[in-house]
Amino acid sequence: MVYKFRISLLVVLLTCMYKIIQARHIVGGDITYKCTNADAQLRRTTFDIKMWIYRDSRGGGAPFDSRPRIGIYKLENGIWLFHQAIDVSLGENSEIEIGNANPCLIVPPNVGVDKGLYAFSVTLPWGFDYQIVYQRCCRNNTINNIRDPGDQGAGFNVTISKFSIENCNNSPEFANFPPVVICNNKRLAFNHQAIDADGDSLVYEFCAPTVAGGTFGVRQNENALACNGVTPNPQNCPPPYGRVSFIPPYSVDAPMQGDPVVSINRNNGLISGTPKSVGQFVIGICVKEYRKGQLIGDIQRDFQFNVENCENAFEALAKAKDGDPKARPVDNITEGDTIFVKSCGATLMLFDNKSIVKSQIPATYQWQFTKFGKLDTFNRTNLLIEFPALGRYEGKLIINPGQEDCSDTANIIVNIVPRIDADFAFDYDSCVFGPVDFLDKSIISSNRPDIIRWNFNGESQTVVKNPSYTFETPGIKKVSLTVRDKNECQDTISKNIIYQPVPTRIDIAPDRFIGCEPVEILFKNNSRPIDETYDITWDFGDGTIKKGISPKHIYTKPGIYDIKVAIKSPINCFIDRSFAGLIEIKDSPRAGFDYDPKELNSFIKDVSFTDLSVGADYYQWEFGNVGTSTQKSPQYSFPDTGTYKVVQYVVKENGCTDSSSAILDIIPITIVHIPNAFTPNNDDLNDEFKITGFFEGVKSFNMKIYNRYGELLYENDDYTQGWDGLSKERNAPADVYVYYIQYINTRDEVKDFKGNFTLIR
Repeated sequence: MVYKFRISLLVVLLTCMYKIIQARHIVGGDITYKCTNADAQLRRTTFDIKMWIYRDSRGGGAPFDSRPRIGIYKLENGIWLFHQAIDVSLGENSEIEIGNANPCLIVPPNVGVDKGLYAFSVTLPWGFDYQIVYQRCCRNNTINNIRDPGDQGAGFNVTISKFSIENCNNSPEFANFPPVVICNNKRLAFNHQAIDADGDSLVYEFCAPTVAGGTFGVRQNENALACNGVTPNPQNCPPPYGRVSFIPPYSVDAPMQGDPVVSINRNNGLISGTPKSVGQFVIGICVKEYRKGQLIGDIQRDFQFNVENCENAFEALAKAKDGDPKARPVDNITEGDTIFVKSCGATLMLFDNKSIVKSQIPATYQWQFTKFGKLDTFNRTNLLIEFPALGRYEGKLIINPGQEDCSDTANIIVNIVPRIDADFAFDYDSCVFGPVDFLDKSIISSNRPDIIRWNFNGESQTVVKNPSYTFETPGIKKVSLTVRDKNECQDTISKNIIYQPVPTRIDIAPDRFIGCEPVEILFKNNSRPIDETYDITWDFGDGTIKKGISPKHIYTKPGIYDIKVAIKSPINCFIDRSFAGLIEIKDSPRAGFDYDPKELNSFIKDVSFTDLSVGADYYQWEFGNVGTSTQKSPQYSFPDTGTYKVVQYVVKENGCTDSSSAILDIIPITIVHIPNAFTPNNDDLNDEFKITGFFEGVKSFNMKIYNRYGELLYENDDYTQGWDGLSKERNAPADVYVYYIQYINTRDEVKDFKGNFTLIR
């Protein structure tokens, strides 16, 4: 009953755990054994067992089983019978170092394999063959060379023969872990040798990995411990087991294909060949153990090889440039492994080594060039080489020549074509504003011209061979000529031209020609070409001399004035011009007036204006926005208080004008009369306490009345209303009361009044 309960409990636990461990993850494994004690008297032998299991560490699969159950079976009458089961704890586990055996190749970083060790001891009675088996689902479903990899479990097993038990034999042990990554299209040479402690002979071959278990148990109500389950129960699932089925053209003997096909050496275990397909491939490696020609045992390693496109750690690159002191551009175009170099006339070439090295292995370089059928070889990092003449030359840059994968070659094709030299001349009168004539003097040795292009200081361009161009502005002008031939050789030359002539004619435009003194006139200079570097002198005819391109000048006296302008360029070219009687300045009147009275208010609004102007013939008055007059000395009555701008305009017969103005302030007056007593006895005489006076323009008003105890008895905002002596609908007693009056006048001034008055009854 205890045994049955243990099995039932294990089923429950594994079923609950399976949601965690169902992911495909198994990469491979192997089992070896070592004899530690052979007891002939008791007829039994003890072995130490090592089981290595490998899992994909990058695919997000399930972890190693922490305590799997290992089955042990014995062979009786040709049938494998359950002998016992052992629960084994996970021991050492770590990631296998990628450790690419070829330091000249860089493997991708997205591949990884973990290894886990399960070690235990077992004592086996004599007289039988025994098989130790670990069954587990599942392999990676991305494996390329077998059918339905994700739906198959793996069986890792080793048979300990009756001979090995009775003779205390040790199995071979693999010396190295297989490489995690194999580089596609690169030669593989991995020593998969095993070591036998007893010195027995070993024979190697590819074999089909074992299939055990399956996906039963993934879904609910399925028994994961079934023989087709994810963790088969060893008691119910004895050998023999099936083998994986390879997808053609893959097979047991050619599990990876390749050119040459990947194979294993029967004598030393060397796996070699060149894989030609990227993917994941399951391989079985079997090692048979012979003693005195008799097969006494074998071991098997089941492993998944990852074939990836690896990056070369060495990449040959170079860039050529003109080796002459007066270097010209050299075109470098890289297409694949070939560098195309085109030189326009330069036969001395400097090759800079731009190779990329991603390995700790030191790089050596060799340059090869064929010139007139002769191969020249140079062993150096950079190369300065002289080619004998124009033409096509082929060469190579080789990194680590003769070192197979550590070597890389860049083919170099040099094409030296005739050189091209851009040049031009120019001619012009440096003091005359006019065209500059350009003459193309370029030398195109190939006699195959293609394009010619002029650039005139960025102001204009042309493809005319010998153009003329007039600059619109002065200065130091950069003129460039670019020429190209049919070989696509190109050269550019630039020259500076000092273009600082004087204008052919001085042209000015005053903003007015006739004015009334005093007047400011802007003299705009439309002459060209000129700028701030030119010395420009103006004589305005009234004794004033100024400098500048377009100055302003104020004339203060009437008269007719001649204007003279002189222009000198920075290179001392000179021109001048006189403009006789260009400017006429007329005599202007002088406006002025006085007024009376000076102090104006609500009661004084009539004003008399007295003309004080000089030389005026006509008059125009503006009294703010309320009235006008054309009289010489008018009188005007302003309609209201406030401020008014009064302006006098005077006009002379010649059309000149002048104006004068003054601000008149008509002050509003408020007169307040506050009584000191009142008698509210309804006799229509002094029945209210009421404010009287003159309140024109008052903006706001407030009156409050308090008794002697500070109690507010009355308040109003209308100065036309008064207090009738009632408080809370009762007659206020005869007494002394306090008033507080506040108003804001038309000038926004706050006025306050406070005092006492007497109520008499």
